[in-house]
Amino acid sequence: MFVYVLDRVKAQWIETEQLFLHDIALLIDNKAKKGYLWFGTKSDLTARTEGERLAKDLIARYKSYELLVMSETIPLKVELEIQQLLGEEADPTKNKMPRTKTMIAFWNGAYLAIGCFLIVIFINMRMLFFENYNGNIRVDQASFGNTIQLAVILSLITCGIYIFELIMGLINQKFFLVICSASALAMIIGATLYQAQGEFLFEFLEGSTATVFLIRFSDVIIHILWLIAILAASSGPMIYCIIAIKNTTEIKEVRGTRRIESTTPSLLRENKGEMTVISIPEK
Repeated sequence: MFVYVLDRVKAQWIETEQLFLHDIALLIDNKAKKGYLWFGTKSDLTARTEGERLAKDLIARYKSYELLVMSETIPLKVELEIQQLLGEEADPTKNKMPRTKTMIAFWNGAYLAIGCFLIVIFINMRMLFFENYNGNIRVDQASFGNTIQLAVILSLITCGIYIFELIMGLINQKFFLVICSASALAMIIGATLYQAQGEFLFEFLEGSTATVFLIRFSDVIIHILWLIAILAASSGPMIYCIIAIKNTTEIKEVRGTRRIESTTPSLLRENKGEMTVISIPEK
């Protein structure tokens, strides 16, 4: 059986030994005197119409041949031939998209954002190790201010990373990546504004002065748990995005040219030993 794919640019059939789901193919069975027109599941509807017209024009030149347009019912031998030519393309689980540089950038940015806000939590946890005063926390204004200021700066950096993630999602034109990035950005902005309250974060206990603060230990615990909740809520969708990119994409090699040496005549090839070079676009 001889297999040809439609070249829409040249409006002609080109012999091939591999098919893709976006192809329109014409399979010629010289013994059965039949031509089978196959449409890939991802083929363009306009191309299908053009392919059917060109196939009919070709078969019409050979009175003894019959053209069969493949629908849901495909002869077993033709289906086996198509499955073999499709290779991994025939298995939807293996039909992965190319992993672009922007997807990789999104992947790495998500890890960086999660790690950065995790550091923010560790910085806030420093307050647990301030001086213990009757079961509460005693800290001077400078130490408290430096801790909060450093946490706010890193939170702002995290916001910047999520803005980068949002841009990468838009470039990739993936709605899910955009939604996850935007929601994570909104949560981190909220956490940043929350921490930026500084001295107003806690209700200082009686005995506090303008330079020394007394804070309930339980209030600090609640404060840290709140930040952990924000980390979990913002990181969950981003981790899911990373898993989705990993499962649906792969790094694909650049395809060059495919050489086919004709050794047997068919409807579209009459001279033995003819060499056809087909350029395959990068997938």
